[in-house]
Amino acid sequence: MLDLINSTMEVSVTIPVYNAAEYVEKAVKSALNQPEVKEIILFEDGSTDGSSEICENLSRTYNRVLIYRHKGGINRGTSASRNEAIRRAKYRFIAFLDADDYYFDNRFVETNKIFQMNSNIDGVYEVVGAHYYSEKAREKHLQRMKETKKCYKKTTIPLEDTGVEPGITASDLFAKLVENRNGWIHTNGLTIKRDSLNSMKLFYEVDNWTPQNFEDTEYLLRLAYKRHLVSTGKIIPVASRGVHESNRILYNYKKRKKYWESIFMMVYQGGCSPEIFKKIFNHYLDNSSNYLFECENIVLRKLFKFQIAFFSCFRYPKILLKLF
Repeated sequence: MLDLINSTMEVSVTIPVYNAAEYVEKAVKSALNQPEVKEIILFEDGSTDGSSEICENLSRTYNRVLIYRHKGGINRGTSASRNEAIRRAKYRFIAFLDADDYYFDNRFVETNKIFQMNSNIDGVYEVVGAHYYSEKAREKHLQRMKETKKCYKKTTIPLEDTGVEPGITASDLFAKLVENRNGWIHTNGLTIKRDSLNSMKLFYEVDNWTPQNFEDTEYLLRLAYKRHLVSTGKIIPVASRGVHESNRILYNYKKRKKYWESIFMMVYQGGCSPEIFKKIFNHYLDNSSNYLFECENIVLRKLFKFQIAFFSCFRYPKILLKLF
């Protein structure tokens, strides 16, 4: 068993790159420091700040670094770049890294142990920390973390670190993420088997979704629902994500509606507990009514929500059965 655990996994790291000239070299070198990483796929997304030249130089310098572009060198957004990078990955495991983020040493050590001990799982996630590009960015980020409670509740992890509270089983993970009370998974801390993605739709490319517009969140929820994801149980960050002053959640109701509509249809067709279905349906109704009827009047908003619920029950006749 010891030899099995110590065997080295082979990982493809995917990095979408857009206007990250100041950061991408550090990201790449942090991945190169991991012996498990056999290739780093830089998908250059039409940058205008010199990122493309830096990526070219990295590819010439290191044989593990590969660079690709969209046809015509156009900008198609983070989701499309991630998807194209995933399709080009050659090794058994796929990991993610944003161009302004970086891995810590021994990024895959604990993840490797979990995969070696349990061949039936699809993915492993670990804690991701944060670094700040200004003091103002740090203040804004910590305030938002306090407001949304996306932090550990029963550990000494500081608010800068994000992840799912240890001890959550794979079968409970989806429900916990929907409830949003036990932290979240960040793509920088996720490693997944390439074969586990073959029959799954990848990141949505609708309306040029960005990480701030829920494409990461929607994808991770689908993974938690459809695949067997487990935690290493460790509370030490394996990567750090960069926080800029411009980082924000955009409350674009159209995109929030698309996000919750996707999750709603997934559980409507596949099933889940009545309690979780009710929460998802409620999110879907809230964001649909906000998108269709932007109104400050609480009474009118509730009325619009009721109307959408009423028509949804006709459109999706199994809703009442799933609610009770």
